Amino acid sequence: MLYLFENADFNYPVFIDKKNGINQLNNFPQQQEYQCFLLDKNNKILFLGNPSINPNIWELYKRYILDKDKDKDKQEHF
Repeated sequence: MLYLFENADFNYPVFIDKKNGINQLNNFPQQQEYQCFLLDKNNKILFLGNPSINPNIWELYKRYILDKDKDKDKQEHF
């Protein structure tokens, strides 16, 4: 998997949880559409939903990420 990230010049943090520890602590939903989320700088969940499955979620993620003019810490959460 590391080869794929390097080959695609993907320069963002990635965590691979081989022992499923994060899920054991948080009890995430089993449905794939709810296993992806966007975090703020304090690791608080801003948006929940898989943008590769739902184009509407992808638009929300993009709007939030690209909006550099607002104070993201005061964003209302969905």
